[in-house]
Amino acid sequence: MAIKNNILKKPGMRIGLVISTLMIIVACVILSFWLAQRSLFSRNAHFMLRHIDVRSSGWWNGKDYEMSKTLGIKTGSANLFGIDLQNACKILAAHPSVEKVSMSRILPDTLQINIVERIPRAFLYNSNSPLLVDSNGFVMDSRSCVNMRKNLPVITGFKADARPMPGDEMPHLRQPLELIMLVVKKYPEIKILRINLSVPREIQMSFMSPSSDIPLNAIMPRAKLEEKLSVLGEALKQRQLTRNPATTIDLRFEGQVVLKPPEIDDE
Repeated sequence: MAIKNNILKKPGMRIGLVISTLMIIVACVILSFWLAQRSLFSRNAHFMLRHIDVRSSGWWNGKDYEMSKTLGIKTGSANLFGIDLQNACKILAAHPSVEKVSMSRILPDTLQINIVERIPRAFLYNSNSPLLVDSNGFVMDSRSCVNMRKNLPVITGFKADARPMPGDEMPHLRQPLELIMLVVKKYPEIKILRINLSVPREIQMSFMSPSSDIPLNAIMPRAKLEEKLSVLGEALKQRQLTRNPATTIDLRFEGQVVLKPPEIDDE
């Protein structure tokens, strides 16, 4: 007993004993909290997942069953508090058509998912292709994204190391996509049909204009696109005023616009 008392009299031993006791108490509190949380939330049948509410303005809207498969969770068997929202958002954000996603628990039994979808801006290769691309060059599958197929131009003639797949990013399409977005925002009266990139450093654009009943063509360098579109707009006005039959407008020359009649259109 004397030895035990002598040990307890040592300051270091007393401090160690106090720290050990506190650690045991903290561990017990954490364990109790964890067990209580499981009992109150993640193991509570009252919070069983019964509804997945998917909200979006595009393809994902109302796709509750598709969402269940994508996330690997089932209504009627998963617990609302047993779902890792951060990991679920990460899984969805990897989907080619999803730009932003957020989730929240709506008590007692609903998982609400809000999705901002990527907007397709062009087909790749041809208008029957399943591959679409948004304004940032992200490739999507036409079967699982916003349906805008009837209004989209085609980008063709580009080179790629391998055929693009949904989820890929194509930064080398930056210039034609920039051209498309400029037309959408500043020249909505022009409808681009096709952009051909087969000639290096040039863009060949087929389009419809209110001033023509047939498709027209424009050839321009891949630089200063906004400036070239402004010149194209003026050239279309002059073509209409003078009733010029030209179907190709060549903008490759600085300070000069060349109008070519149908018989000498570039292929």
